[in-house]
Amino acid sequence: MQPVIELDGLEVRFGQRVILNQLKAALTGTSIGLLGPNGAGKSTLINTLLGFHKPVSGTARVLGRPAHRLSQGSRASTPPDFVKRLKDDLKHVRTIEIPSL
Repeated sequence: MQPVIELDGLEVRFGQRVILNQLKAALTGTSIGLLGPNGAGKSTLINTLLGFHKPVSGTARVLGRPAHRLSQGSRASTPPDFVKRLKDDLKHVRTIEIPSL
């Protein structure tokens, strides 16, 4: 099964502050949860996966495509059966914990 999200040495900074530091992961499944305390970088990771933040190093891929190259249409689209699949798959949610800085 191809990973839905692939992170390889992903680093995102705001100015001199490192927000995401060398993240490495290959996440599969139809529903992925992201848990962590305030300020841990959850929103930054999501915004990076959506192509809104550019990494200073490393890569982020979504469905095999570089995150920064996703089209606006790709970012906005959801499968028509998304809600049904989400309800069916909640018991299979995988999580990745991002420690706070």
